[in-house]
Amino acid sequence: MGPGQSGKYFRKHGIRFASEAEGVFVDDFAITITDGSDQAEERFVTIGMGNKAKVLVVVCTPSAEKTSV
Repeated sequence: MGPGQSGKYFRKHGIRFASEAEGVFVDDFAITITDGSDQAEERFVTIGMGNKAKVLVVVCTPSAEKTSV
């Protein structure tokens, strides 16, 4: 996440990525599936426990330059 995006992300989603959502990616019980709804880009949907014991859904769109969350 780039500089200045943290506040924007919090206002839109109500969570802070670094302190809450990153935990989803290290949750041993998280489930990740591919989202086939958009043929133009590949998306992965992960459901897991965030750092503050909240169940979160995180959608990632990888590309050659970066991964959008």
